[in-house]
Amino acid sequence: MISFTIYGLLGVRTLELLRSHKNKSLTEDELNALIAHAHLKVDHLRRQLSEQQVREEQHIARAIADQREADERIAAERLRIELQRVQQQQDVEIERAVMQKRSLWETELEDQLRRTAAAHSEHLEQVIRTQRQLFEIEHNQKVEEAVRLERDHHSREVGAALSRLAGIESALNSRVALDSENRRAKQFWIACHNLIESIKHGNKAGEDMEKRRLPLEESLSLLQQVLFTLSIFH
Repeated sequence: MISFTIYGLLGVRTLELLRSHKNKSLTEDELNALIAHAHLKVDHLRRQLSEQQVREEQHIARAIADQREADERIAAERLRIELQRVQQQQDVEIERAVMQKRSLWETELEDQLRRTAAAHSEHLEQVIRTQRQLFEIEHNQKVEEAVRLERDHHSREVGAALSRLAGIESALNSRVALDSENRRAKQFWIACHNLIESIKHGNKAGEDMEKRRLPLEESLSLLQQVLFTLSIFH
């Protein structure tokens, strides 16, 4: 095995030289030439091995990048589907809540108008108009105050969540699973951004303050679920 390896390193021409000196002693120059040739052959094989290793590493890197992109596309699609489902559910709940509130407010307004008409029949038309306006003003003020308090509350929660997100992203920079954790962080950032947009603008298509108001329980629940998942991996 050793002789075969040496012959492979020396090459054909060198082998011919060895055969011609089979029964003779090689000179020092000939031995040095053989050794130099063997070193050159070893260097050549090392370069070939190094190049092969580089090609293999590049191939593995491309495969990992392709898999990472595929995972990101799948995660993005799942997030889009979930957000669409949550939005549809919110729309149904908002419609139901508006109908219930409207029925309650109409009943309260009718009761108040009947009492006013009985007590002031001589000024019925003026009193009814005045009471309706006062009721609407008071109702609008209550709605605006409730919306403001709700926005402040959720803004504080989102701010705390974003602070935790910053800490999580900083910790993940030193871990082997950085790419996977960053994708989760991005999903959490999207959920926070959407929640902030809902808090700031509500239903932009609404014609008045009540129709623009959006319940945020479902969005906050989804945000807390994502935050819980991040806390587990942290």
